[in-house]
Amino acid sequence: MKANFKKYAGHSMIGFTLLLAAVIMGSALMLLVAPGALRQADAAVTNYPPGVGVHAMPMHLAGPYTAASTTAVTFKLPFAGRLIGFGAAATTLSGTVAVDFQAGGVSLLSAPITLSTAYGEATITTSAVADEATLTVVVTGNGTQSGSNITVLPTFLRR
Repeated sequence: MKANFKKYAGHSMIGFTLLLAAVIMGSALMLLVAPGALRQADAAVTNYPPGVGVHAMPMHLAGPYTAASTTAVTFKLPFAGRLIGFGAAATTLSGTVAVDFQAGGVSLLSAPITLSTAYGEATITTSAVADEATLTVVVTGNGTQSGSNITVLPTFLRR
């Protein structure tokens, strides 16, 4: 048995080295031909790398909102940015309440968020926001319909 092992010991090391080289070359060739073949599925959201200025600005709007249209909060964005997300939630709802996000009186959303459940996410149509732009959150109820303790979450990417 020892004689057979010594006889083939050198050959098996050469065979293993050739097999390893073939696997490495095949992987490199596959990466050249189809770079996405070895990747996992991409996430549905954009993951920004470290060092990119992503700013989430949660704002809590206390009190009941029952009027036809109420300017809940107005603020100036201290930097030029891009709106990458906007969501709203309310702890207490009676009917439906709409929440809109505007810059200079023009909505940045395709449609106001209708809060008929606890959380709503908006579709953004205009993402560019100028430096020192006046941004407004507008809450709309239909008289008897009301919401209270609304939290809005605009998320900006600093340009």
